[in-house]
Amino acid sequence: MDEICFNDLIFSAEMLSARRNDGTEIRFTRKERALLKEFVAKSNTVLTRHKLLEALHRDDQGDISERNIDFLVNRLRTKLGDKARDPRFIASQYGEGYIWIAEPTDETRTNAFLQVGPVYGLTETDNGERAILDLLTTALNSVTDKKTAIVCTRALQPHAHQAPLADYGLEASFYKGNTRLHAAFVLRHGLGRQAIASFRTAFANGDDNNVVRDLAINVQRALWAHMAMPASPVVITPSDIPLEIRIHDAARTLAPSSNSWRESEARIEAARVAAPDEPAFGIMRGLALYARLLFDAREGKEPGSSEWREIEKEIEALALASLPNIQDNPLLVLGAAKLLLFVDRGHFDLAERLAENTFASSGAFAAAFSTLAQLRMYRGRTQEALTFYDKAIELSKYGSEFHIYLLSLKCRALLAANNRVDLEKTAKELYAAKPFTRVQVGLFLAPPDSGTLAADLEILLFKLTRWQARRLACYLYYVSARHFQVREHRENTMRGLLAHLQRRFGDYILPGEIAEALPELVR
Repeated sequence: MDEICFNDLIFSAEMLSARRNDGTEIRFTRKERALLKEFVAKSNTVLTRHKLLEALHRDDQGDISERNIDFLVNRLRTKLGDKARDPRFIASQYGEGYIWIAEPTDETRTNAFLQVGPVYGLTETDNGERAILDLLTTALNSVTDKKTAIVCTRALQPHAHQAPLADYGLEASFYKGNTRLHAAFVLRHGLGRQAIASFRTAFANGDDNNVVRDLAINVQRALWAHMAMPASPVVITPSDIPLEIRIHDAARTLAPSSNSWRESEARIEAARVAAPDEPAFGIMRGLALYARLLFDAREGKEPGSSEWREIEKEIEALALASLPNIQDNPLLVLGAAKLLLFVDRGHFDLAERLAENTFASSGAFAAAFSTLAQLRMYRGRTQEALTFYDKAIELSKYGSEFHIYLLSLKCRALLAANNRVDLEKTAKELYAAKPFTRVQVGLFLAPPDSGTLAADLEILLFKLTRWQARRLACYLYYVSARHFQVREHRENTMRGLLAHLQRRFGDYILPGEIAEALPELVR
């Protein structure tokens, strides 16, 4: 084994160093390494000062006396971020010595989404009661995306000194009544384990599965609200992602179906009906409708149809009506700017002012960079747009939906500017981060003069029916090309796709309205 993980630290095999989840590295001295090796080799065993001194002597460090052991242990604790009164690594056995109490953990579990545990009020012999935790873990897996990692630690207090293994934790407390097992659960978030929701329930013989199922659904609802909704009171950090990506992430994670966006829209509408005076739900409703248009278009419904335009009118009305009441929340303001930009109904200047003012007055850097980049891109100020995209990418997590979104938009800017060299490089980055995006956008990014495409894209092209090809061209126009204010950029956005669709199907692939807007591309 090259590495071993204890709590939130990953140690090298020879104990030369350890690193935290954020990448911070801790270096150990020779004496500290000798102590660590002895502790780990004899974990959960009391090691006297004399035994630890022997370990140092075996490592040819004879200049140490027993009275130096306490100093070395305290220094090691400081490096590990440990506390004598609340130890996670090294506990004191007063009058005897020290004990290594940390249990090795699987490093991959530190990337889990939800941790069930630790557990209070049960003992090691309460196997039947503890089985409820396994039922709960199974139920939570059934109401979340199958790729979402949920771990059940079953760690019992007071021995649960582990650092959090997941983004969210579901802490459980039990007590036994005469006929029922009572339970309280606290849903917590982040390394600081901030409490975001609590649940009370009880178990009796025969109904455990139903109780657990209801509990899992309530936990899912609380997770969705925390993931999708902007914080209240407003606490914004530079790496906060745009609201539309938050909603998308929540839907994808907590609705294990191909129609997760529909479930997300239903949740938002239910919340809006329950609290009609809450301005956040107006913007969230608008973003849900925006997602509906995108997904409907992908599923074959015609972009630009009368139904599409009616939904755009509703999006416009929601954004404008919400504006006076959302000025204290940068993510909501940027969400409004995104909606006003998308509907293309004469609000470009307003959207730009909203984004610029938000960037100037808040710390919402990543979300503001993303919105400003799109505005600059559609204005034709490509270099400024690329600079903003790169700044936002620096603040995004590799492989996250936000990272993929930014790379896709950067490709859009390079495509419009006809910068084929940088477009190819960025497209490779995009496909490496998420290979399936090649299927989604590969035909859009295709060079118009390549004759035939790469084999996988050529297969995609020839699988299209004429009707599907027409819808694909409409999608690219209404979602992207129509927003560009420079005619050349609109044409560059459409040129590659149209060249290959016309090669496949001949002339007249575009509906009349789009053909009139792009006369240079219509044969």
